[in-house]
Amino acid sequence: MNKIFLDKARLKTLTDSVLIVGIVLLVYNLATLAGGDPDKFESELFSNTLVAYINAFIIVFMYWSLLSVILDFIPHLDDTLFLLILILLITLTLLPVANILYLQSSSQGAAHFVAFTHIAPGLLLILVMKFKRDRLHQLSATESRYILVCLTIIPSLYSISFVFYYYNTFVSNAIALLVIPAFIVVGRILHKNT
Repeated sequence: MNKIFLDKARLKTLTDSVLIVGIVLLVYNLATLAGGDPDKFESELFSNTLVAYINAFIIVFMYWSLLSVILDFIPHLDDTLFLLILILLITLTLLPVANILYLQSSSQGAAHFVAFTHIAPGLLLILVMKFKRDRLHQLSATESRYILVCLTIIPSLYSISFVFYYYNTFVSNAIALLVIPAFIVVGRILHKNT
């Protein structure tokens, strides 16, 4: 690819823009429910949407943060890395849409789409870490292990949540809310071991 596209600063700017787009989509979806006819206001739908908003915000932020950290340690981009990150960013912008689709239809297809949009970015970042490990300069083995463990938290929780979707949707949604506590616990465990 052209070196203009493979500029790391340009890619970091794009990742920041994707975070902004994701947040705007999240707020817009929440606002459309809140701004409807007050006589037809459905508090359960609104509260579910609010939980989905908070959850999606956390997921988008965590993936964006992890990508930013990884990009800090990669001196130069190549075609493969650029395409993996571009696919990751596209998937992240679909995350708010998937959550609202699921809230509106609660269909099996919508649940699959939500699982895909929450799991795929983590798997793509793991691929970046594994296949481009030689490019991650100045990243110690401990830091690399910590980032890889953090990258597995969201896909793992959403895989478990996706399985529970078929048995109990409340438990499935509750598991998804464990992302931040999981990061805190894992961070403390890894910090103790180093």
